[in-house]
Amino acid sequence: MVQTPVKQDRWSKPFLVVDLDPTAIRVLEVSPSTQGPFVKWGAAMVDRSNGRSYRQAATEGLQKLLTSQGITAKETRLLLSGPSTVTLPLDLPPLPAKELPNAVRWSVVREMPFPLADAVLDDHALGAKPGDQDQQTVLVAAVRRSTLNESLDILQAAGLNLVQVSLLPLALSGLLQALPVKGKETILFLDLRPHLATLIFFHGRDLHLVRTLTAEEGPSQKADAAAKGSLPRLIDEIWLSLAYYQERFSGEKIQRLLVAGSVQDLERVQSALSEAIGIPVEPVNLNAVLPMGKNEALPSTLAAAAGIIFDASKVNLLPREVRYGKQRKVLRTGLRAAVAALFLGTAVWTGFELVSVRYKQRELVEQQAAWERVSSASEEIRRFQQIGASLSPALSIYEEPVAFSRRWLGALKVLSSVTPPTVSLTALEADGVRGLKVKGLVFADADPPEVALSEFMAGLSESPYFGTVQLGSSQEQSGYPQRTLVFDLVVAWK
Repeated sequence: MVQTPVKQDRWSKPFLVVDLDPTAIRVLEVSPSTQGPFVKWGAAMVDRSNGRSYRQAATEGLQKLLTSQGITAKETRLLLSGPSTVTLPLDLPPLPAKELPNAVRWSVVREMPFPLADAVLDDHALGAKPGDQDQQTVLVAAVRRSTLNESLDILQAAGLNLVQVSLLPLALSGLLQALPVKGKETILFLDLRPHLATLIFFHGRDLHLVRTLTAEEGPSQKADAAAKGSLPRLIDEIWLSLAYYQERFSGEKIQRLLVAGSVQDLERVQSALSEAIGIPVEPVNLNAVLPMGKNEALPSTLAAAAGIIFDASKVNLLPREVRYGKQRKVLRTGLRAAVAALFLGTAVWTGFELVSVRYKQRELVEQQAAWERVSSASEEIRRFQQIGASLSPALSIYEEPVAFSRRWLGALKVLSSVTPPTVSLTALEADGVRGLKVKGLVFADADPPEVALSEFMAGLSESPYFGTVQLGSSQEQSGYPQRTLVFDLVVAWK
């Protein structure tokens, strides 16, 4: 196990990569720190002695590996490989996103080594091909459902939270995106594992072809013989794949040969492959993407686990029911909590309303009783006021000025002075707080009686005691030798 700071800023929380194949388990943890992400890694063989099943042996091996290496991250990305997986780059016409999945399923039927009904598929559109806008490249990944379910059970038994399932070729493609590569050189990437070899052809950084070579497993003599002859078979398979690749891609020749595997595998195949293929073998140097120091470096057996960190294909073979299971659980819990809170809130609100209604009813009863008491008292007060009013004498014309504090002497002088000879006042009475009611006759002289009445009203309004003068009524009065008007006025106090 190595724990060394890495100068990368793309990771913000710990995550774990589990590379699971039929013979070995490899883990790589990346976690943030103040100095940059830290890397922990480890690997172990799957011990199937004593007749244990692969699921049991892999689960125990993974749990021991996580404990021994001090790995605590739970968010996990799973990496699968072997004959139960398929990685295909397809050339398809530009299609809407809704039609693309059906076109992919129709196109991969011939390439699938197992029934399509027993496969879990996912795809990622890479965009239009350079120089050909009528074609787009779509990266397709598939895995046998039984293999996927068995791997999911292993990780769930180990207490890990799975967020992504990817394949070895996609992970190595991601690694190639981070490695120094010339623009258009053709690269053969060879991943060597016990009983398994994966050949991946790249043009520049574009994945073109994937081939998987398997050998028999087990302690039998047949398996040992197959292991001894694996190198010649590997060379033959590389030659066959090269011939197929050159035929399909217009005679492109291999310019680089990158190999990832254990130190023993690299020593065993390096010279033979260089001599057979005619180009030097380049062991994958993970220090180019995850620098670990001069004396500490990630082994190339973790090339795929390191590469999935840089994979931008967004392919995820995790079933939807598993992918969104946690979210659905959280939503169900949240919905139940919301319903419970709603019922509780309704019950509390109803209780408060009942208490409030009872309080308001009691308050209304008290107000009604108080109103009845006030009403009875008001009736008594009104009765005494009526009795007092009946006993009080009505004010006369002489008493009203005193009652209303008016300056009657000055007002009567003004009234006498502004009354012309042609106007005869017949009645004068107080009009409450408004002023005086004046009645009289106006006789025609040199001017009509209307002119004399108008001058009289103007004189009243201009006096210091009176304000507005309102004409109540005026009409001609018979029985006089000259034309005569009878009138009544209301003169307001100033």
